[in-house]
Amino acid sequence: MSILIKHFSKQLLYIFFLTFSFSLFAQQKWVQGNIIIDNSNEIAEGVYVTNKRTKHTTKSNFAGIFFLQAQVNDTIIFQSEWYENRNIILKPLLFSKDQIVVHLGM
Repeated sequence: MSILIKHFSKQLLYIFFLTFSFSLFAQQKWVQGNIIIDNSNEIAEGVYVTNKRTKHTTKSNFAGIFFLQAQVNDTIIFQSEWYENRNIILKPLLFSKDQIVVHLGM
């Protein structure tokens, strides 16, 4: 009986660590966003988008769309010479969305 309990305990421990490691990787994902200019609702091309935690940077494309890897509570920095700079914290509700829309002022 003791051998059976040890074997079962090892399997349970293995399953726990496997599940825990998957949950760590699941916390980071690709965030997709669309950047819009407040006054005109036009797209904002060429805005630098940086994850403050990882220091990774990308740039919004001709359609104002960007992709960036992030985790919950990461701060995303939006910088441009033409538009007002902005920081956004990816709280759980915002992080769970398929796409975020960011409005920048002139």
